[in-house]
Amino acid sequence: MNCQTPAYDEVMGWKLFVFAVLLCTVSFQARAELWNIVVDEWPPYSCSKCPEGGAGVKALKEALRTVNVDLEVTYLPWVHVLREVRTQKYLGYLAWPASVTKGYLLPAQAVFESKLIFVENATHPLEWSVLTDLKGKRIGLHEGSGYFDEFMDLVNKKVIIPVINPSDNARILLVSQGKLDAALLDEENAKYYLEQMPDRFRSKIKINEHILKIEGIYLVISEKNRDKILVLEKALKNVNTQKIVDDYIRKLQSMKNQ
Repeated sequence: MNCQTPAYDEVMGWKLFVFAVLLCTVSFQARAELWNIVVDEWPPYSCSKCPEGGAGVKALKEALRTVNVDLEVTYLPWVHVLREVRTQKYLGYLAWPASVTKGYLLPAQAVFESKLIFVENATHPLEWSVLTDLKGKRIGLHEGSGYFDEFMDLVNKKVIIPVINPSDNARILLVSQGKLDAALLDEENAKYYLEQMPDRFRSKIKINEHILKIEGIYLVISEKNRDKILVLEKALKNVNTQKIVDDYIRKLQSMKNQ
């Protein structure tokens, strides 16, 4: 018996060694990579007080999970987002193409779509068929945001009078008070704020039926992390992120109606 013990111990030792190596390998492979991004407080898409961080954040997290990436999200007002991204301490941020700043790259695929509309005064609605019909109108715009070329061309030529404000909610209130002819917002963002307003304000506001532009919302990546773009694009191909966003908004609406 004693002569067999060393051989037995040697075999068991090797088995334990191989098991330990395999265990370490599996643990290493299972450990997700962490991406840190910064986003605007922009309900219902990205919102620190919304379920799961908002529809867009939820969709992005689900997509990245398929490529073993976890997301750490910082929520800030938009003007603060623009200030923070200049430091390049974040891997990326959510934006539409006109708001991509220097030092960041636009991936090939958007995370979801944004429908741009006018919120207008219900008593004095806008009458227009083309944007040039809005000559002389005071339109509320979000501070620091870039908008599509046709609209910005009219702003730069002073055909449309821009009134800059950092708050979506405040711009809607200014429209209800007749201090703005309209405010340019995302449709779902406008609905979110309108649903929260007291009736005395909400009854004075309506969403114009024209969709000005459908813009893609992208996770733009800093140049020093350009290698992450292929990972992101693979993740977005794995999951229908637009459906996740649409389902989230429908669920949020049904919860409010209960």
